[in-house]
Amino acid sequence: MKHLLTVILLSLYIPAQLLECPDICECKWRGGKESVTCSNILLYTLPTLPETTQVLNFSGNHLPSLSPDYFLSAHLVNIQELFLSHSHMEKLDRFSLRGLTNLVRLDLSYNLLGLIPSHSLIYTPQLRELSLSHNPIYEIHDFAFQSMVELVRIDLTGCSVSRIAERAFSPLHRLEKLLLSENKLRALDSRV
Repeated sequence: MKHLLTVILLSLYIPAQLLECPDICECKWRGGKESVTCSNILLYTLPTLPETTQVLNFSGNHLPSLSPDYFLSAHLVNIQELFLSHSHMEKLDRFSLRGLTNLVRLDLSYNLLGLIPSHSLIYTPQLRELSLSHNPIYEIHDFAFQSMVELVRIDLTGCSVSRIAERAFSPLHRLEKLLLSENKLRALDSRV
């Protein structure tokens, strides 16, 4: 009877969706957030995950592109931190991140993105940290981060960037840290 009472009490504190974690993933409470890790298991698509997922680490899988409404159709609109590094990603569809209005941290490092995915990031108005490091991005165009006015940190380390347009970081008034090491920049115009 005592064990039954313990199980009942514990179930009151653990959301039912967290109990539906796929066997190939790890679901845990970390830092007060429901975190799901499905990394380095060579998946080509997301398995069915708890809808209450707030932190998703899907790094090291095989996602060459993200289709329209990728997370919205999976009912994963509560994601605040998303890790998709080392995923062989070549492009993001314009609407692939639609619905992720609470996203504050996005890691797209070590992929094959050739451009800043500006058109996809308009659906992440709260984004504060963006890592695009070690992608083959050669140029940063004017207003590349225009819709991401909340950004405080951008990591473009090791991207082969050789040119940054004068208004590339307009209107990022909150930007505190911009990492540009290991690029092909010879000089940075003072107007940037």
